[in-house]
Amino acid sequence: MKKLLTATALTLTLAACGGGGSGGGAPSGASSKPGTSSGGTAASTPSKPGTSGGGVTIGGSDPNKMKYITSHDGIIEYKPRPTASQLKKVEQSNTITSQDLTLSALQKNNTIEFNDFINKNIGSYLLPNAYKVINLAYARALGLTGRGQTVAIFGSYDSLKHEVFEGKKITTVSKPSNLYYERIIDTSTILGSVIAGVEGKEMSGLAPGADLQFSGMDFNMSKFAPAFIEAKKKKAVAFVYDSIWLFRDDKTSSRNLYTLAKFKENLSKYSGDFIKTLENTRAYRGSVEVHGPDDTKNFVEAMKDYMAEGIFVAPALAKEDDKGIYSQSLASALPEVLKEFENKTIAVANIIPLVDDKGEIKKALTFPQSQCLEAAAYCLSASPIMKTAYMESETDTSRYRTDFSFFYSLGQVAGATAIMAQAFPTLRNDEIVTRLLFSANNRFGAFKRNGILIKNGVYHEYSKVYGHGFLDIEAALKPIGTIGLPTSTRSEGPRIGLQEVAITASTANNGALQTALKDKDFIAYDALATPFAVKGDALVSEKASTFTTRFAGFSTQASASTQANQFASFNFSNQSQAIPMGDWSLGFAQTGELTKTLGLGMGFATVLESQTSAFSLAQNGLGFAATRQNGKASTGVFAFGDFTDANAHTFGAGASTGYSFDNGAKVAVGATALNETAAYLGMQMNAMQKNSSDKFSAVTALFNTSASMPLDSISLFATAELGVSQAESAGIVSNFDRGVYTGFALGLEAQNLLDTGDKLQLSFSQPMHMEAGSATLRQSGMRNKQGDLTFADIEVDLSAQSRQFDFAADYQMSLSESTSMRLGGVLSLNEGHIEGKTGAAAMGRITHHF
Repeated sequence: MKKLLTATALTLTLAACGGGGSGGGAPSGASSKPGTSSGGTAASTPSKPGTSGGGVTIGGSDPNKMKYITSHDGIIEYKPRPTASQLKKVEQSNTITSQDLTLSALQKNNTIEFNDFINKNIGSYLLPNAYKVINLAYARALGLTGRGQTVAIFGSYDSLKHEVFEGKKITTVSKPSNLYYERIIDTSTILGSVIAGVEGKEMSGLAPGADLQFSGMDFNMSKFAPAFIEAKKKKAVAFVYDSIWLFRDDKTSSRNLYTLAKFKENLSKYSGDFIKTLENTRAYRGSVEVHGPDDTKNFVEAMKDYMAEGIFVAPALAKEDDKGIYSQSLASALPEVLKEFENKTIAVANIIPLVDDKGEIKKALTFPQSQCLEAAAYCLSASPIMKTAYMESETDTSRYRTDFSFFYSLGQVAGATAIMAQAFPTLRNDEIVTRLLFSANNRFGAFKRNGILIKNGVYHEYSKVYGHGFLDIEAALKPIGTIGLPTSTRSEGPRIGLQEVAITASTANNGALQTALKDKDFIAYDALATPFAVKGDALVSEKASTFTTRFAGFSTQASASTQANQFASFNFSNQSQAIPMGDWSLGFAQTGELTKTLGLGMGFATVLESQTSAFSLAQNGLGFAATRQNGKASTGVFAFGDFTDANAHTFGAGASTGYSFDNGAKVAVGATALNETAAYLGMQMNAMQKNSSDKFSAVTALFNTSASMPLDSISLFATAELGVSQAESAGIVSNFDRGVYTGFALGLEAQNLLDTGDKLQLSFSQPMHMEAGSATLRQSGMRNKQGDLTFADIEVDLSAQSRQFDFAADYQMSLSESTSMRLGGVLSLNEGHIEGKTGAAAMGRITHHF
């Protein structure tokens, strides 16, 4: 028994790659051009990006029939890719169209300086719909709304009475004290509406099904830790930090950002102790701020504890020092100083993308204060221009506003984490972050690579300005890198690509595998260990039937009369010059003619697609036979092989004996050993690697008997074959039991009907039919949070569902010495051994020799 082994090569197609941005402060323009790609196959020294794309297809070339895989709603199941009409319906819904922007709507709420900047740079381009930029419609078409997830917001809130929160489950940890407020705008209402505002209002959030937790942040340090403790208790997928005040500058000003550069400078003074450094250098606000001796420690420990399973999302806000050098805020760059935040943090930069009429990004307007900088390796960008809920008083419950703010970019990324957690409930927090980074859209000309992330054979580039690029939810929901079935019990382990492991069924049991696997799900994994379910029957296809192949086999024969006596003649003189060898003679012929001459079958030159003999598995082969005639008895030994496919060989050897009666009747029996190096009775894996473990193999014992009886100008014939096979497994098949098949044909040949030398053959046959046999398939299952997965054995009955019968007619004649004609047709009942399926074929051919 062969075990499921590793594929020797994996190819890469990133599900999507890139786009970026920044935000806050004085802006600067950055024009762009299309063409920069973002992903590829990781090598020792990655040279240039590979291709981008999305989805994995299984099936034919017709896009409407291609099968796509994705996961949905916390239950991994087979889903078709949303059709163009389904996507269009979502894109035309208020959820998406509410974010269509007009220049006038934006500019009436902003400063003259900002408006002048936009007017100067917009040119012929358009302001983007933020939800179209991030491809939110794809998630909505799959029914993903963040349902069952919680997003925690740590900042400030006054009232949560806006209509976008109607019916939403909201938890509040603490409300800020009145002393905190120096403004009347409720920023948490704005941010919460982007993350999870309900549907059916003037706008809705990315994840309207998600729950929200609001934690009031004021200058009471003792309130910081409870916010993270409650988020941990609620298993919040993300903790969103919406303010600059959590880490303020080192006492030089209570309203300035505490930058990473300054904190690192101070950290060295306190022997690398994060808590001591923060406690002794963080700015406080006089008597307004309350803090106890353990508040900083409790706050930091609560953060670390939450980050074991959560994601930290913070705005990318930078500050310029007195030398003109920008550094990222400490809050957005915590992975640089706290290992607990590594691979679990997303810094969010603002960018104003300008698009053409097709929605493609053509220009990127950036802001120095919102560059990713030190956080570039874990930074994403999103548009900071949106319509959101807006409140300036407690009675302002149905007001909306189109504006510019880092809250909007922040909310989009936070909402995306809820969508991802719903779609892939067994991914860890660090894996969700990795998917969002590796799927980001950085395909715009302003993007310049400053670094690269590599993971499990795929890579993604990032920029100091834009990070990994634009959030792209559709790309994050599709497979990234090669997707395949696992060969180990680890989700990030080796895989065999779906196209490689797919099985082409044998004509002897066509439909048996598909039926057995119809309701079985196999869990496939992409390069980032993300599970996608594929129906078992999608991994099995019928053997391709091409007109060219069938037509080539449907050859015309110049002399029908010479063929009439060929059956069981043990005489090769009619096909080639036999070589005398004493009492024996040596002859050569194609496999079909060889077996016909030795009485093992009637040959393959037929309109029939399905053959009655396993010799047809070597249909394009050549062979030789040594024959000996002793009176009316004949004996032959033979060998043959089909090596036309360099990766799949079929060859065999055997012996036969025949007897001719005085009335011209003939009988013959034979035994053959047949070897297939890459198939089992024609059933193949699509992986044709040099490694034999990537393909099936089989040895079959064939037993044949045949007879013919001449009656004046009519000749009756009958052939029958019994085969016993033993196959070696590969791919998803862990074991084959012994298989038994049968095949037979009855018919008559009539000659000289319409013209001298013409021939009509009528036949009734049963193509190769699997009578018994079974296989054990290794079904890959769902992973857990730790990345461990299990396998289950599926016992599959390989015997054919029904029995196919063919009624065929075949007529050929010579029109002249150099021209011949052949006509044929077949009616198949239970075609493909599938109950009730009927098929028919007809073919004609005229051959002229010059």
